[in-house]
Amino acid sequence: MAKRQNGALDLSGIGNEQISMLASANGAFLGMLAKGARSYAESVGSLAKEYSDFLCERLERDVAYGEKVAKCKDWTEISEAHQEWLQEAGQEYAEEAKKAADIGMRVMASGSTIFADGTAESMAKSGK
Repeated sequence: MAKRQNGALDLSGIGNEQISMLASANGAFLGMLAKGARSYAESVGSLAKEYSDFLCERLERDVAYGEKVAKCKDWTEISEAHQEWLQEAGQEYAEEAKKAADIGMRVMASGSTIFADGTAESMAKSGK
């Protein structure tokens, strides 16, 4: 059994079998961390690209809306253009929120799978 002596961890009481099992578990854990970090980084990149693309498209539509309003001849035309813009923007923001939620769900599912697979692998290696 490991004991502390003068603040240091004394591992002299641990047998080779326990050290081997601990090393195997640590390897599986580090593998899970690496896979999880990669999955997270890829998902963050995917989300950032999605937001960037959406914002660029919305900006183009907003500029087009401003140009349309500038050409309006009366308040009725401005009101119609504004209602159209509001409806379009609202729908697009709702669709974008769904896409972001879907990406988030994929991140969660991926993390759960990585953890479950790594745990199973670690248990198999330890003989449990």
